[in-house]
Amino acid sequence: MQHSKLTRYRWLASWLLPVAIAWAVGCAYNHAMPEPEIRWIASLFQQKQAIISGSQCAKRILILGGSGTHFGIDARQIEERTGLPTLNLGLHAGLGINAILASFENEIQAGDLVILIPEYATLSSKDGIGAYAALFGAAVKRPWIGGADPIQQITETFSAGRPGLRAIAQSIAGVSPTGYSDQVSSQGDAIALPKGASNQPGQPLLETPTPSSHSLAALAKFQQQLAQKGATLVISLPWILSQRDEQSIAIAQRYVHDLSAIAPVLNNPISYNLQSDATLFSDTVYHLSHKGIRQRSDELIQQLEDRKR
Repeated sequence: MQHSKLTRYRWLASWLLPVAIAWAVGCAYNHAMPEPEIRWIASLFQQKQAIISGSQCAKRILILGGSGTHFGIDARQIEERTGLPTLNLGLHAGLGINAILASFENEIQAGDLVILIPEYATLSSKDGIGAYAALFGAAVKRPWIGGADPIQQITETFSAGRPGLRAIAQSIAGVSPTGYSDQVSSQGDAIALPKGASNQPGQPLLETPTPSSHSLAALAKFQQQLAQKGATLVISLPWILSQRDEQSIAIAQRYVHDLSAIAPVLNNPISYNLQSDATLFSDTVYHLSHKGIRQRSDELIQQLEDRKR
C-alpha cells in the first residue's frame, strides 16, 4: 500500500514539476515580452505619455479614444487650423472606457479641451473593463488602470504562463498580430496607416442601442474631475462605416441624447457620423484612410469653430 502511494506521489511530482517549470518560463517570457497586441498598445501609451508630459502649454486640445482615434485624426492639421497645441492620444478600444479615461488623466491640466471619441462597443460595455485592460495595466506597471477586479487580475496572472507558439513567433518578429506600426509623430498621430481597404458596403449599426449605465456614470465622473481641474470635456461620435437606415440613425441619435446630458456632443446632425463611403476607411469600420482622416479632421475643426460662436 505504501509502495503504491509512493508511486502515485512520484508520478504526480514528475508531472507537476515540468508543468510548474513551463508555467514559470511562460510567465518570465510574457513579463519580458508581452503578447504583440499588448506590446503595441503599451508602446503607443508610453510614447504618447512622454509627449503629453513634455507639453506644458497653457491651453491644449487633447483627443482621447481607441484606435479609431489613433487611426482617424490628424492632430497636426487641427493644430494648424485652430492655433492650439493638439495631441492625438488615441489608444485601443479593447482597453475599455475605464482605462481610456484613466490613461492620461494625471497629465490633463487647467485650460485643456479634452475631446473624447469612443467607439460604440466601448460605450456599451456593462462594466467598462476591456479585454486587454488587465494585461495592459501589467505591461505599463499600472495594474488597476482598467478597473479589473482581483479575480480577473489573478486569472490574467495565471494565464500569463501560457504564451502560445503564435504569440512567441509574433513577439520574436516584433510585430502586432495586425501588423500595425507603433511609430507616432511628435503630436501622437499615426505615421503609418493600416494596409488594406474596406471593399464592403457598410452594415446597419447593430451595436447596443444605448450607452451602458456604467459608461454614463464613468463619463459623468470624468467630466466632474476635469471641471475641478479647470479643463473642459467634449464628446464626439466616432465615424463608422455604416448604412444610414432608420434603425442606425435612431441608435446614433440615442447616443447623442444620452451623452449630451454629460457634455457637449460634436456630430453631423444629418448623418450622425454614419459614413457610407468605404473609400474613407481602411482595414476596419473605424480606421480611416488618408482621405477619411483629412475630411474627418476638417469636420472636427469646423465643429469646434461653430462651438465657439
